[in-house]
Amino acid sequence: MVFGGTAQLIAGFQEFKTGNNFGFCAFTGYGAFWISLCLMLIFGTNANLKTAYPVLAFSDKDLGFFLVAWTIFTFLLFIASMKHLGTLALIFLTLLVGFIGLDIEKLTGNAAAGTFAAYDLLLCAFSALYLMAVAVFAEAGITLPVGAAWIK
Repeated sequence: MVFGGTAQLIAGFQEFKTGNNFGFCAFTGYGAFWISLCLMLIFGTNANLKTAYPVLAFSDKDLGFFLVAWTIFTFLLFIASMKHLGTLALIFLTLLVGFIGLDIEKLTGNAAAGTFAAYDLLLCAFSALYLMAVAVFAEAGITLPVGAAWIK
């Protein structure tokens, strides 16, 4: 998770250099998400560390509130994504729905919400892979449909 988060941070800084503020916010934001989540899980679930440093321990509700903060961030990016490609808006919509499902699971203990979130986030991942394929194929002169912006 730290490797992927670091890669996203680097991608975000590259987007900043090209003037793409949306890409900068999205990549650096979610890069920080993965790194911080990984550190929380490593330090917060290690029995020896929790005994030595009780402040590191956290509950599912604590994780739920952490995820709520990222749900709000995702909602803001979803609104902005609707002015871009339709596929990008779909990615952020499915990401938002996935975060909401995880929020519900962690805050209420509803396992079905977590299962729904997992399937939804698979759709999100496949949508993101498709958008990556759009960019890769474009370099070879192959155009794939991406959908119009949802908001003009």
